[in-house]
Amino acid sequence: MSNVIRIEPGPHGTVLHFEGDLTIFQVGEYLPQLLALEADEESLVADLSATTEVDGAGIQLLIALRKQLETAGGRLTLHAPSPAVTDALVTCDLCDYFHMECTSEPC
Repeated sequence: MSNVIRIEPGPHGTVLHFEGDLTIFQVGEYLPQLLALEADEESLVADLSATTEVDGAGIQLLIALRKQLETAGGRLTLHAPSPAVTDALVTCDLCDYFHMECTSEPC
């Protein structure tokens, strides 16, 4: 699987489909595009169901998106985080920090 972010309109805001890794190598590529996008959005949904690996930089990207959206009165929702994302959020004690739409436990 290649590392891709697809951006599509959704019923509850723009949907960001993260496919593949969300690590320091991808964050540098994604960050400018995402920060420009969220300036026009009230809400973003990050579909993380196809994310195969996440590291500290990927978690920091999600935190930055959440903070920027909330500053503007918006909301970031993490949709169906993969086991890799869920493990990282649990390890960092961040499950309660994000608005989550989970399909399985623990988040």
